[in-house]
Amino acid sequence: MLAIIGLALRSARALLACALPVGAGLLAGTATVMLVFGQVHGITLAFAATLLGITADYPLHLLWHARHAGARHARAAVRRPLVLGAGSTAIAFAAIGIGGFPGLQQLAVLAAVGILVAAAVTLWVLPGLPLGTDTQAGGAAPAAAALALRRWPAALALALVAAGVTAGATVVRLDTDLETLSPIPAELRERDREARAAVGVGTPGHLVRVTAATRRSALERTERTAARLAALQRDGVIGHFSAVTALVPSAATQRERRGALPSGAELRRSLRAATAGLPLRAGAFEPFVRDVDASRELEPLGPGGLPPGFLQRWVEARLFALDGEWTSLVGLGQIGAPGAIAATLQPVRGASLLDVTAVTSGLVSHYQRAALVHFGLGLAAITVLLAVVLGDPRRAAAVLLTVAGAVGGTLALLALVTGPLNVFEVISLLLVTGLGLDYALFATGAARGRGSVGVCALSTVTVFGLLASASVPVLRDIGTTVALGTLLAWLLAVSAARPEGPRSRD
Repeated sequence: MLAIIGLALRSARALLACALPVGAGLLAGTATVMLVFGQVHGITLAFAATLLGITADYPLHLLWHARHAGARHARAAVRRPLVLGAGSTAIAFAAIGIGGFPGLQQLAVLAAVGILVAAAVTLWVLPGLPLGTDTQAGGAAPAAAALALRRWPAALALALVAAGVTAGATVVRLDTDLETLSPIPAELRERDREARAAVGVGTPGHLVRVTAATRRSALERTERTAARLAALQRDGVIGHFSAVTALVPSAATQRERRGALPSGAELRRSLRAATAGLPLRAGAFEPFVRDVDASRELEPLGPGGLPPGFLQRWVEARLFALDGEWTSLVGLGQIGAPGAIAATLQPVRGASLLDVTAVTSGLVSHYQRAALVHFGLGLAAITVLLAVVLGDPRRAAAVLLTVAGAVGGTLALLALVTGPLNVFEVISLLLVTGLGLDYALFATGAARGRGSVGVCALSTVTVFGLLASASVPVLRDIGTTVALGTLLAWLLAVSAARPEGPRSRD
């Protein structure tokens, strides 16, 4: 991307200036998320940094116009389409944060703030810097003319929209399997399954959830659940299970065990009898006797009494307060009959069998449906904004048709290339929307705008095309989606651009 932009601008200072709005937007968005949410998820930061790549186009438009029309006219030429494009894209990202999912909300805030700050830096900071752009006389550069195609029929965009709608209504389905969203390559996941099977652990697929009003009750119910699971284990219905009470029994069980401890006198008699005729001194076990005596005076051990470290974290991950009640999770491995397990647990109050795969798939499906709904709301808001601000129904229709065609065509191609859509591809469609808005607003203005759009599209397709060849599934899905969408958005934008007339102005 840097090489392409550098060749287009032919200025090292201008190339460095392109990084300023992107960096400022990312920092401002991250700081805002930290202030609002108190923390920023790593996946949010990584994904938002990818999405904010669109802001690299903003300074490129300004610098391209400054090179061919002069710095004095460049800001005026790009201000309106840049403000409208950035505002519309920010609305699209903000819309997905309405659903109440922390991950989506963080992504929406970071992306929306980052886009607006990047646009502001481009318009009000960069023009005051020595950018090293030399004004050239004449109209659009030869590269712009080469990239500016003649008008194509609107039927092309309508056909892509129809293809996307048809694919969405028939063949496209959402991928809700979390395993396919993993960044771990498929061959490593298969080796993990083989290793688990070899040691008898198995892939986690089911859990027993035990709930109670208090922690003490949760531990007591977990013990009753463990007793029933132990019977199933003896019958071969399950291979193994792991309950938190194996490390921290309930207070009642600890008191019962404490009461069953023999007295010091009884232990000494037993030790003398056990060591009779052996080359062992009975007195050597006196520290053990004293420890047993001391144990009778100890209070029951609670989860908070464990020393910091692995065991404490293991217990806290399986015994915790949630929504006003205590939850204890019991892991299961190598289960053979889920129905038999559920029936065995039925008499234990608060105990239930959870199909982890089904639950997580349902959460992912709900997450994706919400993202699509709010994506549609964002497009509706953008439609209203374009219609009001542009004041030109034909140009507004051309911009909207470019965006809709790029998104629809990408959706149809993804259905053929990648199959089911995952959440990363759904969110990547937002980036396609932003790119489509950017390209359409600048390309429908003047031939010089089509030149900067061509450079932006070439750099974006190159970068995300490289991501599409990655072995990491997440990177491959994001790269494929954005590369296809960018190419379609560029083709539709330049096809909808009106020919440059003698009186046209930037």
